[in-house]
Amino acid sequence: MSQSIFDLPASVLMASGGDERITLDENNGLNGYGCAPYPSFTISYSSSTSNTISAAAYAHVESFLYSLRQQCVSAKVGQVFRDRFEVVRQALRQVYGCSEQDRIFFGASGTDLELIVLALALNGPERRAHNIILGMDEVGSGIQHASMGRYISSGTPLGHTCQVGTSIEGFPEDRITMSGVAIRDANGRVRSMDALATDLDAEVSQAIECGRRPIVHVVHRSKTGMVVPDWDLLRNAMVKWEGRADVVVDACQGRISPLMLRSYLALGCSVLYTGSKFIGGPPFSGALFVPEQLANRFKHPDAVPQGLFGIFSPAEWPQDLVPASSGHDEALNLGLLLRWEAAIYELRRVTAIDEDRLRFTIRCFQEEVMTMVERSPWLGMVSELEGDGSIAEECREHPFERDMIMTMTIGGTGADGLDLEDGKFIYRSMFSDLELADGVQDPIANTHIQLGQPVKCRKLDDGRWQATLRVSLGAPTISEVAFASDEAIRARFVSDMGRIHRKLELVLEQIRLNRGVNITAQL
Repeated sequence: MSQSIFDLPASVLMASGGDERITLDENNGLNGYGCAPYPSFTISYSSSTSNTISAAAYAHVESFLYSLRQQCVSAKVGQVFRDRFEVVRQALRQVYGCSEQDRIFFGASGTDLELIVLALALNGPERRAHNIILGMDEVGSGIQHASMGRYISSGTPLGHTCQVGTSIEGFPEDRITMSGVAIRDANGRVRSMDALATDLDAEVSQAIECGRRPIVHVVHRSKTGMVVPDWDLLRNAMVKWEGRADVVVDACQGRISPLMLRSYLALGCSVLYTGSKFIGGPPFSGALFVPEQLANRFKHPDAVPQGLFGIFSPAEWPQDLVPASSGHDEALNLGLLLRWEAAIYELRRVTAIDEDRLRFTIRCFQEEVMTMVERSPWLGMVSELEGDGSIAEECREHPFERDMIMTMTIGGTGADGLDLEDGKFIYRSMFSDLELADGVQDPIANTHIQLGQPVKCRKLDDGRWQATLRVSLGAPTISEVAFASDEAIRARFVSDMGRIHRKLELVLEQIRLNRGVNITAQL
């Protein structure tokens, strides 16, 4: 890494070392999610998709970058990076109470880290793997390629050019298969846990009969906040499978309590996690927690596919698992390190808050979102039912297990109903400046509002997917307001929901004028 790269500002560096989704648009300075790696005033409830970094975290990252530059003048850059990633690793252990024996890998995204999960399965006794993806639409968009050991974008986080969908060195496709199990029915309704259990068990049994190692992907907080399958079902299944299947938990929303994360590890599951989303770091800061007995598969000679080190720098791995052929100091991801510094800063802030205060703040948020939806003529609430067994009983009262992703439908369900493409237009319009017709003036038109991207969870009467948006509470907002008075916390959420609703109203008015559709009359 050249000295000139170190001289770039943190905002530029934090938009590097990922893929095109975090590349900044030259016109507006935002990434593909409408967020920025530098602080700016926004009304931000987009943490189920991405975040704009807080002013406090950005100041911390700039301070850290200054210190890093000084260290790299007098020490080997590769060693400095290995030491700093180890500091991040220990910070995660401290917050979540993980054992030193459980390993933590870092990577640009959870989808990239899926490749490590696959490589570990290929080193199981079967030497063949079958990925079983629960809820394909509820996880990262690149999972279909990653689950087959293929490149997910046209460039790797380390800057190597590649072709989407081509095989990565060390992942023989004749030894890898993949299938999916749907969480929702054809109309977007969540299927019963019994139906999911039946399908999962059939997929696992078939893979075992075919001599392949099943990799079961489960979800702890989906894009709409679900935990699937529930905890009791998973525990019983693990006993039935008797160690013949690997299980990876997608907790990439970051909405998981420390005890719940440890419970998954104790059950023998790997856990995918991210420092963005709920935690509030910039997007593309992934981590993978792996139980010791599973991680030890990488200790065999030639166990690690060489192609992984065009995607991950060795500094991001537990050092005793890095093969000698990886090239220790040749590849470094400064952007990833800076994003994780921001994430750890936010994680420490939010976990320092008293749990009762966290619960109160989250409850105020929930109440005001519900009030906004109930009073609106063109908003509806998507309710995803959860059984009591969705998470371990001892974790249910933890604030991080509360519902902080509120999914709304927009417009009616008839032939003039707004569909998914309309939802994408509304999503982009909310963080853009609006040009209002007939000289109308409204200050909210130029207020940037970030919400979670639309998701496929309800259908219109004619079969199209209905427009949705997600209002998602993140750790930076909680940390910002939690120490205010009760009245000030409520007032903040009342104000924010009021402005969200008003800008939605302006966007829908533009759609009405363009189409001649009366949005407010549809419900």
